[in-house]
Amino acid sequence: KTWRRRGFFAAVHLQDFSQGGIRAHEHTFDGPKADRFRLMRATNSNLSPIFCIYDDPERKTDRLLNEATRTRPVEATFDNVIHRLWPVGDQHIIKGLQEAMADKTLYIADGHHRYETSLAYRDEMRALMGSSKGQQPFDFTMMFLANIRDEGMIVLPTHRVLSKEACHGINVDEAIEDIGEYFDVQPFEINCSDLSAESLRLTQELARAGERNVSYALVLPKCRAFLLTLKDGVDVNELNDDEAVAPEVKQLDVTILHSYLITQGWLGNPEIELDDQDVIYLKDAEEVLQRMSTCKYGAAFLMNPTRIEQVCEVAQAGQRMPHKSTYFYPKVVTGMVMRDM
Repeated sequence: KTWRRRGFFAAVHLQDFSQGGIRAHEHTFDGPKADRFRLMRATNSNLSPIFCIYDDPERKTDRLLNEATRTRPVEATFDNVIHRLWPVGDQHIIKGLQEAMADKTLYIADGHHRYETSLAYRDEMRALMGSSKGQQPFDFTMMFLANIRDEGMIVLPTHRVLSKEACHGINVDEAIEDIGEYFDVQPFEINCSDLSAESLRLTQELARAGERNVSYALVLPKCRAFLLTLKDGVDVNELNDDEAVAPEVKQLDVTILHSYLITQGWLGNPEIELDDQDVIYLKDAEEVLQRMSTCKYGAAFLMNPTRIEQVCEVAQAGQRMPHKSTYFYPKVVTGMVMRDM
């Protein structure tokens, strides 16, 4: 199926997260922020947009974008995604978008590091130039804004593949039995001769299981697989008793995966901390099966995507999701729109 997602580029006034108008849902890391800060300082530009979503149930912005996209667009194709771009100069449309967005909360979908870098750059420029009234170019950042209600708003999962070393010494039968305390475990036969079709079949079956309750697919070497579905009535607090973790975060598939299923259920060690050498993050289920058709890796966990409502709930509560919780597809291409400050 072909999907279409539509949004618009804008310069958005920067806010500290404490103000509540712009909300984050993922943790950030110092290394990527330092890299982006050097780039912003060197170019005095926003080279790549921050992707934010907002809720416009009345579709006011959609009607304005319908007007804006009647002309012939600029078009480019990257990675099988067609990008169409309409420059907007009509003041009626621009003013209408400004008014429609005035009371909207923005949720960062992709670009948490870029947003925090923009805040740091703003603060540095304010210090260099003296006090600011908040209307200098560096008080704004470039965003791509899209309505949550858009039919093409797609979030994809990020699957986990564990290294052979991380899974060393595991007794598979005992681990499956332990997981069975909280999950219904169903063997899933995979035809290794057609991994493309089998990856589609497996993800479709996983999606159906996910409609009932939190579900995963556990794939072992040589593509031995199981569907794991959380049993009805299981309290997530039994799987994660950390009081520092908010209820909105405990409910997430990705939290249950890391706080219980991988660490306690599979590896048998709730205190273990996995690093980048232990876990590979993959978007493509077929690539996961290709890797697991060999004996080079220990185990893989396929996931269903985080729902957009969950992203907003976590952000609204002022909480952050675990690493690699969301993958908004497609990413907004860097370089089609840039902003010189």
